[in-house]
Amino acid sequence: MKDELSNTGLLTAEETSWKEQKPQRPRWHWIVALVSSLLITNFLTFIVTFKTASIPYVSVATPPKGVPRILSKIPKKPGPKFLNSTFYDQNDDILWKHSSHEVEQAWHNLTQGGGGLLMISKEDAAQADIDPKRHAYWNNPEAGLVGYPVGIEVLHQVHCLNLIRANLYYNRGFTEKNCEYTACGVPEDYAQLHIDHCVDLIRSRLMCTADVGIVPMIWLGDKGRITGDMGRMHTCRNYDAVRQFAIDNARGVPELGVVKPAKDDFRVDDYI
Repeated sequence: MKDELSNTGLLTAEETSWKEQKPQRPRWHWIVALVSSLLITNFLTFIVTFKTASIPYVSVATPPKGVPRILSKIPKKPGPKFLNSTFYDQNDDILWKHSSHEVEQAWHNLTQGGGGLLMISKEDAAQADIDPKRHAYWNNPEAGLVGYPVGIEVLHQVHCLNLIRANLYYNRGFTEKNCEYTACGVPEDYAQLHIDHCVDLIRSRLMCTADVGIVPMIWLGDKGRITGDMGRMHTCRNYDAVRQFAIDNARGVPELGVVKPAKDDFRVDDYI
C-alpha cells in the first residue's frame, strides 16, 4: 500500500519548489509593447491625415487638371454671399430691367468689357489641358500674338446668358433696332444657332454643377399657396475678380487675317 501511495503521481518536494519559482515575464516588456503600439498608431494616423489634407479641393467650377497657371492670381477661395432672386421682393438692380441703352451697357460691363482672350504659352499648354493637335496656336510676334488663345468659361457663360436675354420676346425689338453689344447683321440661321448653343451651354453647366442647396417654401397670401424663398446665402467665387482679371490681361479677337492656321492645323468647317 505504501508503495502504491508513493507512486500516485503527487509532486515531489523538488518539483513543487520548481513550479512555485517559475520565472514570470517582467512588467517592463508590457510597457514597451504598449508604448510601441501607441507610437505606431499615432504615426499611421498622422500619415493618413497628412495625405488627406494635402489633397487639393476640386471644385465643380474648376477644370479636372486644376486652374491654369495663367489664372493663378485670381482668388480661388469661395465665400458666402446672399443672392436675392425672389418674385416678391425684387431689388432695383439694373440687370433685372428690360432692354434700354443703360441696361445694355450694364450687361456689357458685366461680361468681358470688350476683351476676352488670354494667351497660354506652349510650356503651360499641357497643364491647361490644351491639345496642340487640335487647338489653334497664334504665331505673329509682330502683332504681339504668340500662344494659344483661350477665353474664361464663366465670361463665356455670362455672354451666353446675355445673348438669350437680349433675344427674349420683350427685348427683341430693342435688340434688332439698336444692335448694341450683341451679334447683329449675321444670317438668321446663324443667329438662331448661336442662341441654341447658349441655351445648351447653360443647361449643361447647371446640370454639371448640380447645386444641392435647398429652396425653402414660404406662404403666399392667405389661401394656402406657397412660393420659393429664393433670397438665400450661397457659396460663391468672386466673379468681379475674374472679370477684372480679364479686363486687365485679356485682349479682343484680332482683325480677320492677322493670324491664320498653318497648312496642317486642325480646323472645322466655317459655319458663319
